[in-house]
Amino acid sequence: MAVIIFTLGPEGGLMKTRSLCGALSAIAPPRCGVDGRVILQFFNGCLTSKNATLALETYFKYKEEKMPTADPAMNLQVGYGQGDQSAGHERAVGRYMQHLYGGYAAIWTVTGYNCLLDAAVQCDDMDVVGKVFEEMKDAGRLDVVSFNTVMKGHLKQGNMRQARKTMREMQEAGFPPNVITYNELLHSMVQGKDKRGIWEVVEEMKANGLPPNKVTCSILLKALTSHSHSSDVVRTMELVERMRGEMDEVLFSSVIEACIRIGKLDILSNKLQQYTAGGGLVKGLTAPTYGSMIKAYGHAKDLRRVWSLWSEMRQRAVKPTAITLGCMVDALVTNRYPEDALSLIHEMLNTPDCADCVNTIVYSTVLKGFALSKQVDRVFDIYQEMRSNKIPLNTVSFNTIMDACARSGSMERVSDIFREMDEQGIEPDIITYSTVVKGYCLAGDVDTAFSVLRDMSGVSRRGGRKKFAPDEIMYNSLLDGCAKQHRVDQALQLLDEMRANGVAPSNYTLSILVKLLGRARRLLEAFNMVEDLSTAYGFRANVHVYTCLIQACVHNKQLQRAMKLHDAMIQEYRVDPDQKTYAVLARGCIYSNQLEMAAKVVRCAYGLPSPHGLAVCRRPPGMEARVTDEILNQIAQRGGRPAASQLAAPLLSELRSYCGVRISDDTVGVVMGGTARHGYPTRRDIPLGYCH
Repeated sequence: MAVIIFTLGPEGGLMKTRSLCGALSAIAPPRCGVDGRVILQFFNGCLTSKNATLALETYFKYKEEKMPTADPAMNLQVGYGQGDQSAGHERAVGRYMQHLYGGYAAIWTVTGYNCLLDAAVQCDDMDVVGKVFEEMKDAGRLDVVSFNTVMKGHLKQGNMRQARKTMREMQEAGFPPNVITYNELLHSMVQGKDKRGIWEVVEEMKANGLPPNKVTCSILLKALTSHSHSSDVVRTMELVERMRGEMDEVLFSSVIEACIRIGKLDILSNKLQQYTAGGGLVKGLTAPTYGSMIKAYGHAKDLRRVWSLWSEMRQRAVKPTAITLGCMVDALVTNRYPEDALSLIHEMLNTPDCADCVNTIVYSTVLKGFALSKQVDRVFDIYQEMRSNKIPLNTVSFNTIMDACARSGSMERVSDIFREMDEQGIEPDIITYSTVVKGYCLAGDVDTAFSVLRDMSGVSRRGGRKKFAPDEIMYNSLLDGCAKQHRVDQALQLLDEMRANGVAPSNYTLSILVKLLGRARRLLEAFNMVEDLSTAYGFRANVHVYTCLIQACVHNKQLQRAMKLHDAMIQEYRVDPDQKTYAVLARGCIYSNQLEMAAKVVRCAYGLPSPHGLAVCRRPPGMEARVTDEILNQIAQRGGRPAASQLAAPLLSELRSYCGVRISDDTVGVVMGGTARHGYPTRRDIPLGYCH
């Protein structure tokens, strides 16, 4: 702990004399006397450094040995950082200091006591708070600030009961709670997410004739989240409208941040129009606030508002920060305007006072935009531009370039990128290798992907250490590559390696393996794989795994087993099928020429009341409209007139009557006319699955 000691100089001014550390005995008092503010500063230093015991001992030492209670100087209102700074005041204090033995003094008025209370509360030492508060009671040195400070201490400890007790004592002592009292309560309840308690306190404030102020509104705005009920949002905004005092820039920024946080951009637009009309509060908007609004409207795909905010900011000569520019660039890239984002970067580079806003992160965002749109040539153009502009590239930048190569099938450029990274002293990370492995697998070059796996597990050229251990994402990419090339044995060996290296498979891993085994006509192994892995690693197979398993049953011409698995999902495993599950089942029935069963699957998917003999989930998901049309057409096409009139037509009527399903006019014509239309898929064309 370091405490700066000040003395009264020859002219009565405060002079720094020395820094002292440790215990009270280390302090050598100047003979000219010490201002009472210095003693309070010392107490604050003790408490801030978590040495509340020393502060309390020091206080009682001064009180008992060196502080005559009858001296008129005791009435001086001197506290830490407060008090009259005039020369006359300092001379009076100086004379009082000279009167005391050793030159020590502290002036324990209400202000001084409150200073010590506040320091103890900041250090979470409620023992000191309690002792000082009792001393203040005995000395009759209490005011509303004293009670508020003690209550704040209890609230910091999460002790709402004691805080409320302090409020009652406050009222009994003749000090009615003020707005600060209630704001402390509200702040604590917001932190504790006590939504009911928050509004009870607000109503209590109103009942006591205390309208909310700016601080109250700011606290309530912070309580709003994306999960807040609409009624809470409305009540909070109404309080902001009716609060005491005018809206200022700080509160306006809080309103903006709350609207963004809760995703209510319509309210934000209204507030912007309301409070910035005539150029009022808009003058207080800062670059970070503009950045937050631009980011929010960018996510909402409102580019008109995004550009409007950017133009307004530039017209007001508010210099954007790197983060503000990053938000703007990200908004454009997210909405698939990477060229506009790049043009904006060029504009900033050509503006002298804004060129420093362009950094690696901003450029990397544009790289990502072109990578997502598979414009690999533009990615490399920007890469060269970054080098020309001396914008340093980092691992994220190179990973984005790698991703562009992977997405566009330009894996022949990867070796050059690795060489560039090595020349610039940038080590690849696990994301680099995962991206490259995925790229080779997508390109069908699984052997090279495995060689990258071996290389990344080797030794770093720079650190002489092992590089990286493969993670689940990398293993899943390799497994998927094996599945697409029907490399069953290699995939199973990779699974064994994955487990041996302590990498836990997930439902995604399981779905890949089920697809692979199903296509290899190893259905029993697929079922066993689901049971073994989910049991060994303590997770439940999800709807995607079971859908792939149903698809495997269909592929192996075991439709009845697929139907039983559907029922088991609902009744035994408690996993509800989704639209894709029913698409696989219905198409499987068509594939097996089980037209009546296909109609039952559709009825089950929509939860129709007519009997179908299948288990029904709690919330029937229905089917995609195009799939429903497809199944109705197939029933009518394959079964001819009897199937159209006995199966497809009644099903179409039920879908319309009970579910309000919109069926295309073409499908209605086929079903009601009973004739097959050209262009519908044959048995060989029916897609069996959806898992990718």
